[in-house]
Amino acid sequence: MHREPYDPSHGRGQQGSLSQLADGRWRARYRENGRQGRRPQATFPTKDQAAAWLRDKTMEAERVRQGDRGPVIRHQHRATTCNEGAARYLATLDISDLSKATVERRLRPFTNVFGHRPMQTLETQELEAWRLTITPGWRAAVFQDTRRMLEAWKRWQWIPTNPTDGVRNRAAKAAEVTPIPWDTLLAIEEEIDLRYLIAPILGGGTGLRPEEYLALEWRDVDLSGRVLYVSRVCSGGRLIELGADGSKTHRQRRRVPLRAAVVERLQDWPRRLDTRLVLPARKGGYLHATEFREEIWRPALTCAGVPYQRPYDMRHTYASESIAAGVNLFDLSRFMGTSLKQIDRTYGHLVADSHQRNRELLDTYDQARAAEA
Repeated sequence: MHREPYDPSHGRGQQGSLSQLADGRWRARYRENGRQGRRPQATFPTKDQAAAWLRDKTMEAERVRQGDRGPVIRHQHRATTCNEGAARYLATLDISDLSKATVERRLRPFTNVFGHRPMQTLETQELEAWRLTITPGWRAAVFQDTRRMLEAWKRWQWIPTNPTDGVRNRAAKAAEVTPIPWDTLLAIEEEIDLRYLIAPILGGGTGLRPEEYLALEWRDVDLSGRVLYVSRVCSGGRLIELGADGSKTHRQRRRVPLRAAVVERLQDWPRRLDTRLVLPARKGGYLHATEFREEIWRPALTCAGVPYQRPYDMRHTYASESIAAGVNLFDLSRFMGTSLKQIDRTYGHLVADSHQRNRELLDTYDQARAAEA
């Protein structure tokens, strides 16, 4: 018999019935699309459960007749898996490739566990329990992106509600940053592979992220003007040119003033003829961050006899030294390519060390104003 696709808005509505089976269970069933439609049915232990199911189905049909297409859309996606939903969600994001790769990486813990499941089967309790299995330092970001994806599914009416609503997503307390002391950078400079001799002072003296100084080209360095331009990043083996709006934010494409210590090393640094990069791989081309960290950086710290710290911690060196020297947080946020809020949250505790410098600046200003009077 030919049966039309499910469309509760068609026909004269749902007509349902309850009947008790010989074994005592209760069966509820109704017709879709009038007499020619399918006749879904379900069996329940009690009459109340059967009646509740039938009531939900008939009310759903009534909502569709009043113009709500949600039940129809959800019916069409009743077998859509979380993997399929995640792929569709990523395809709709109007963000840079680098940012999209970050979101995809954060969604991976979710799809690894729930990817095979139909997305309409997700329950709040299991998502709340799953959240606790994520590494604490990554937990808040992973769950936040998962919540955003489920909210999109809800907005598209693929699921009736967002099962993460009401689940508290408390961020882990950020560990206090540990800058690498300048003297330690000088000690590392003494031990590092000679082909990367400028790396410690370049990183600690400019505050560039690893993906930024590994993509740095000589055309980005203006030694006469003592300024460095951040124009591209190398992340995950991919080179990304920063547009006017930047790859992460509009702040990432920026100019960074160069202190004398950095200028001196760059002036004396021999340039390779086979590459435009300041810090190329041994055989040319872009140096992968993992290779730099494990094969160049870590051995240098071991030889220098200093505790291990990440290459990224050179960025904290730049921030702490800038604050101690009296650079205000607004300018520092621009030089580091981040927000003032992030600078204050990460380095605000270091500002107390610059109070004396701030007092001296204000005293000097007051004295100059008094002299003019």
